[in-house]
Amino acid sequence: MWPKIKKYLSNLNGIDNDIYITLTEKNDYLENEIKISFPNVIIWIVPNKGYDIGPFFYFLKKIDLNKYDYILKLHSKNENRYCITKVNGLHLTREMWNNLLYKSLLGSSKIIKQNLKAMDTDPGIGMIGSRYLITNSHRYYKEHEKTIKQILSKLNLPNTPISFVAGTMFLIRSRILKPLLDAGYDINSFSTSDSSIHEGTLAHTMERVFGVLTTAQKYRICGFDNYKFIKLNSIFHKFLRFIFQKKISQNNCLTIKILRIPIYHKKIS
Repeated sequence: MWPKIKKYLSNLNGIDNDIYITLTEKNDYLENEIKISFPNVIIWIVPNKGYDIGPFFYFLKKIDLNKYDYILKLHSKNENRYCITKVNGLHLTREMWNNLLYKSLLGSSKIIKQNLKAMDTDPGIGMIGSRYLITNSHRYYKEHEKTIKQILSKLNLPNTPISFVAGTMFLIRSRILKPLLDAGYDINSFSTSDSSIHEGTLAHTMERVFGVLTTAQKYRICGFDNYKFIKLNSIFHKFLRFIFQKKISQNNCLTIKILRIPIYHKKIS
């Protein structure tokens, strides 16, 4: 995904920023490619734990949050066009989901400046993400609700309605993240990343916690993106999903359906 990520990051030109990138293994070719575009980048090789969340905690432990007004969290994400997920009533392929996340934050220099201006002029905004992916639906956090409340208690923060950016890419005020620094979590708090596991880990809980951390400290989560054809695309992909559906379940079973009739089901390694 580096060429795509590089294109988005180039829209930060003219805005004072530091770029930190984590990799899960040494890759001289990729590191050189990154440094050609961003000579001052800081690259860390980190354990492959906690998907994108474990490395983010590694980052939080390494930097001085007081140096920054805002933190922009991004990560690489599966772009499978055949995997369709329903979020906020929209049927999105992984590619569409990814594009919404990136475009809402880095779609152009205009969008970046708009987001920063909103944060600068409205002190009540704590986090910005794609408005199509900000959710408070119980179905997306019910499995994590008990653990979220335990984490809030550990952070000495009040229980608050649960809302978060599905996909965990966002712009956030750095001060909002400070309670996490003394909470005892680091990259080794998370289990080894496993692409066959889609829910139920501490990393998946923490995805929700970033949003709750924002609202518990009396800030709002906002999104300003507006894509006219997103609902039309959603209807089209809902229709495609009716025609053909390929799904890997949480227990690693592959199911293929045509006209919603299962024609293939097998446990995969």
